[in-house]
Amino acid sequence: MSRESVRWLWLIAVAGMLFQVGCGEESAKQPSNECGGCEEGFVCKGESCVAVDPACVDSCAGLECGQSGERGDCNCGDCSNGEVCAAGHCADAACTGAKPSVEGSFKTSIAEVTFDAVSVNLFHKRDIDEFEDGCLSRASLEFTNQGGCTLKVVTAGTATPSGKFHLKEVRLSADSMCKGFADAQEGTYLADLTSGGGPSLGTVNFGISKVPDSNAKTSCFSATVEVELSGTMYSDFQTIEIESGGSLKVIGDVNSVGSVDEKCACVSDCAGKVCGDDGCGGSCGECEGFAECAAGQCLGCTPDCEGKECGDDGCGDSCGSCFTAEGGLDDSLCDEWLGQCNCPEEKCGGICCLEGRVCDAEDKCCQPDCAENECTDNGCDGNCECDLLHGCVEGICVYDECAAGESFDCYGLHCISTAVLGDGACDFDLLCEEWEFDGGDCCDDSFWGCEYQECGLASCGEECGACPVGLECSDGECI
Repeated sequence: MSRESVRWLWLIAVAGMLFQVGCGEESAKQPSNECGGCEEGFVCKGESCVAVDPACVDSCAGLECGQSGERGDCNCGDCSNGEVCAAGHCADAACTGAKPSVEGSFKTSIAEVTFDAVSVNLFHKRDIDEFEDGCLSRASLEFTNQGGCTLKVVTAGTATPSGKFHLKEVRLSADSMCKGFADAQEGTYLADLTSGGGPSLGTVNFGISKVPDSNAKTSCFSATVEVELSGTMYSDFQTIEIESGGSLKVIGDVNSVGSVDEKCACVSDCAGKVCGDDGCGGSCGECEGFAECAAGQCLGCTPDCEGKECGDDGCGDSCGSCFTAEGGLDDSLCDEWLGQCNCPEEKCGGICCLEGRVCDAEDKCCQPDCAENECTDNGCDGNCECDLLHGCVEGICVYDECAAGESFDCYGLHCISTAVLGDGACDFDLLCEEWEFDGGDCCDDSFWGCEYQECGLASCGEECGACPVGLECSDGECI
């Protein structure tokens, strides 16, 4: 096949596609809709569907007609006869399509900004039920001027009982052509109300809650839209305040686009409330300090210190502190969960005592004066205590009882085997002032033991050991 034949076949194929996707007229094969029935990626231009410029795909997304893009150089399509383009959607010719005018100004702490044009995108719900059909659901407004200032206002899906939309986003863009903004002040300022920042008060009021038409894909009506803002907006490097006394009005015809997927704006209910849920996921206000919200009212906080001696009282105050015996404050000793001071030693009168001290009769920390093995008065309105193995007998700590085959020593302090008592031998473990206690086999106080010699017998006859091979014992020494 020749190159010329291929060229003619391609032209025939393209012509067939153009006739097949023609728009702007009724066709038995492909009925036209409000903008000609073009497939996705194509827009209606005159009588034909043509591909959208790739550079304009994003700018024309969701639009049926009109100009878009930063410079307005993207053509998003034409409307059929008897229709006009309003807010990017084709509407009945009854909507003049004339651009609404802007009155008022946007006052900020940097400059007062005025706008000469606005585009309004408004949406409503289509529903077979009359009570929901036509209700306004959401909107976005973009104010511009020839000086380089752009203000975008996006409503949330909630409204006040009077029909004023709450705001979801407010964005101000100021470049070198925005009058009053120095180079260091230029940039994009954002107030994102969904994260709690930005203007604390702000509404858009269309003056109506429903469009005038029933089950309408588009509805055009005359309106005076009031936009009021206040609060703070933020950029990457600084903030600006929205000053009072400034408001914007949009006057003229606006076009609303209907869809069964839209939801009627939730009407918040804060009547008689100062706090709590507004019924639409928002808040009617917050209580200050530790006050609690109950039934929409802020109630004073009731401290809870029952059974506590330290820690938080639940209202930002303290139930008390922990102190040491020196009078020092040590809140690290407080168990916040239990509200008690965990003292490592004795606790007297709510004060943590130093190691070894006890409480006296006045519940004060006292250092006891106790000798070893004694259980007499400790000087702190009490007695010195014996350990768990000993009992107190006439001020002396002694074993409570000895095991079978054992008996107390001469002083009643230790248990020893009865086999060594009265055996006639010198018992090294027994040192008794009264020898009669052991039948005469106790040593006197002048004894010495093997700690003073390495071999032979000690004074009580204790065997101190033998000398190594080759050495002899002489006077307790191996030589």
